Amino acid sequence: MVSSAHTHAQERLANGPRRGKVEGKLRTLTYAFMVMLAIILAAGVMGWLLVTLESPRSTLSQKRILIPLVALVFATTGAVGLVLGRVFVHQSCQRVGGMNLQRAVDILYPAYISTHWARAILLVVPALLATVATMVTGEKSLLLVPAGCAWILAWLTPTFSRFEKFADACTKSK
Repeated sequence: MVSSAHTHAQERLANGPRRGKVEGKLRTLTYAFMVMLAIILAAGVMGWLLVTLESPRSTLSQKRILIPLVALVFATTGAVGLVLGRVFVHQSCQRVGGMNLQRAVDILYPAYISTHWARAILLVVPALLATVATMVTGEKSLLLVPAGCAWILAWLTPTFSRFEKFADACTKSK
C-alpha cells in the first residue's frame, strides 16, 4: 500500500515545484480570508454583548456613547473586511493560473462556504441581539445598529459575489 506522503511527493514531481508553492499561497489566502470573516463576526458579537450585558444602572447618556461605539466597531471591521475580501478575490484569481482548477476549488471551498455563513450571521445575529437589547433596555435607538450592519453587508456583497462567480467558473472549467 502506497503512503499518502509518497503519493503526494509523486504528484509534486509530476506537476513541478511551482504547483506546490501556488497551492500553499492559495491555502494561506483562504485561511486568512476565513480568519478575517471570523474577526468581523466576533467584533460584532462582542460589541453587542457590551450593549446587552451593560449594567441597568447606567445612565441614558452612557448608553448613547456606547451605541455609536458598537456601530464604529462594525463599520471598521466591515471596511477592513471589504478591503481584505477584494484583495483575496484578486490574489486567488492570480494564484490559480497554471494549477489544476479542481484542486483550486477544493482549496477555496471552505472560504466559499464561509461567505454564505458570514452573510447569514451578519444579517440575523445583530437583528436578534438588537431586538433582545431593546426589550431589556427599552432603548429604541438600538434597532438602528442592524441597519448599519445591513449597510456593511451591502458593502461586502460585491466581494462575495465576485468570489462566488470565480468559484463557479473554476467548477465549470474542470
